[in-house]
Amino acid sequence: VGVGAQEARERFSRRGNRLTGAWRPVDELSLTVLVETEVERRRPEEAFHAPPLGPASARTTWTYGLEANAELLGGDLAFTPSYRRRDLRSRVATTGLSAAASAGADRARERRDIFAAGGAWVIARDRLGHENALRLRANIGRYFREPAFSELFGDRGTSIGNAALKPESGLSRDAGLTLDGHPPAGAALTAYRASAVYFDNEIDNLIAYVQNAQRVSRAENVFRARVRGWENDAALTFLDAVTLRAAYTFQDPADRSRVPGTRDRQLPGRPERQIDLSAEARRELLEGRLTGALFWEHEIAAGTFRDASNFIRLPDRRLHNAGVTLRAFNERLAVTAEARNLTDEHFADFEGFPLPGRAFFLTASCAF
Repeated sequence: VGVGAQEARERFSRRGNRLTGAWRPVDELSLTVLVETEVERRRPEEAFHAPPLGPASARTTWTYGLEANAELLGGDLAFTPSYRRRDLRSRVATTGLSAAASAGADRARERRDIFAAGGAWVIARDRLGHENALRLRANIGRYFREPAFSELFGDRGTSIGNAALKPESGLSRDAGLTLDGHPPAGAALTAYRASAVYFDNEIDNLIAYVQNAQRVSRAENVFRARVRGWENDAALTFLDAVTLRAAYTFQDPADRSRVPGTRDRQLPGRPERQIDLSAEARRELLEGRLTGALFWEHEIAAGTFRDASNFIRLPDRRLHNAGVTLRAFNERLAVTAEARNLTDEHFADFEGFPLPGRAFFLTASCAF
């Protein structure tokens, strides 16, 4: 919006590579080494402005990691510690930004050390007369996330970036029970799985989009947040061909910042309750050279607030998706045709900007 002819464009790109190697010195221990790189770029363009609005911004992230998986007590006890070092090198153009924003956006080089650990213990096995296992699982770890360039500089009209954003970091913890099994041969039910997990995450400088009075959503840092709740999941497979799944999540995403108007309020844009239902039917075609699958998904999200002060509650969201997938070459090649929001419901995460209605997608993926 402004005086005269304008045609501005922001180009964002991201590419990366990942290399892993595994070594098993003994049967009870395996080691995995990880090297990963990612390059993110942003270039502003203005058709009626020469030279360009400013230099391109780029960020290169190198990640080096080591993970160990130790199995004890005949495999009934597993322990998985991991370590990662992230090395970020940034060249961020700060043309037109304030001094405070420039200082926040242009972090030339940073290093982060990330530790995590997980474990699983089989507390019961082969009960009910068939193969099954009940496991107690727990995980703890720290994480770190730099704001994406779209969150720093993006401008889509309905949502804008914030060049003064700080990196998000946190401590994640979860613990729960999982049960999986395979009934005897000949039964219609060929596999089942169920889990119940409690999670408790503490987040510093959480990055979230907050809508202002002008109906524009801006990326902001929430000084401190805590997200805790339960995840429950169950799946049944019949005749190795039809899988039914149901999942329920209840969470309390609370703002723990020092701002009186938002402290202890629910974080905007995060549902309190979510239900996911799905069904999939699979069949081999062309003598096993091709696998086809029909799927249906239903998502229900409830208890979501649009604003940080929790004055505006969004209506419950109910979405139906369906599609077909074909896989070939040992499932390395997959083509999916999908229809999303089949009932053409209209919802808006932010006031005045509804999300798309019924939409159709065709995607292809190939694994090497």
